Amino acid sequence: MAPGRDPILPVEIPVVERTSARSLLWPGYAIALLLIAFPLADLVTNIWPLRPGAVEWRFGTVGLLSGFILTPLLGIVGVIAVAAALGHRGVLRLVAVVSLGLAAVTVATLGLFALDWLQMRSTVEAEVRQGLDIGSIKAALKHGLTVITLGWLGLVGWRVSRPQPEGTRGRGGAPLVRTGGPEPGPAGRS
Repeated sequence: MAPGRDPILPVEIPVVERTSARSLLWPGYAIALLLIAFPLADLVTNIWPLRPGAVEWRFGTVGLLSGFILTPLLGIVGVIAVAAALGHRGVLRLVAVVSLGLAAVTVATLGLFALDWLQMRSTVEAEVRQGLDIGSIKAALKHGLTVITLGWLGLVGWRVSRPQPEGTRGRGGAPLVRTGGPEPGPAGRS
């Protein structure tokens, strides 16, 4: 079978040049940043005006954040994926450091959230307390999983950003995507 032909559909399939395929990754940065920015902008509009001195505001803000956090996490994964594909080690390092920093901030926020929960619990009526407790536990679990995810992303991003010695391609021998040319034999794999 000729190169560039699909075994199922007998039509000519043009092979995309590697540089063209790489240029398709650049919009991925924009999409990833939008996945981070839009939910955070929505969160800010929901918690405005800022009142960090009010326990109700702090408690509500952390609870709302637990519902907004997944999409920005997907954005961080997107930035890491695009940076890794483009070989942007500096971006990978930056995202890794920011992820680890956000994990630490989230741990501190969880501690303060627990204190605010105790304070809020003492001010609400008994029939509302169970709903407050369940909502607080859900928010705390989401934030706890966020800490684990951010830590993991930070460590993986840092590890991927390290330069690899010449002649190595990671764990596997063959590249994930081939751009043409003859199939490497056993001696051609590292």
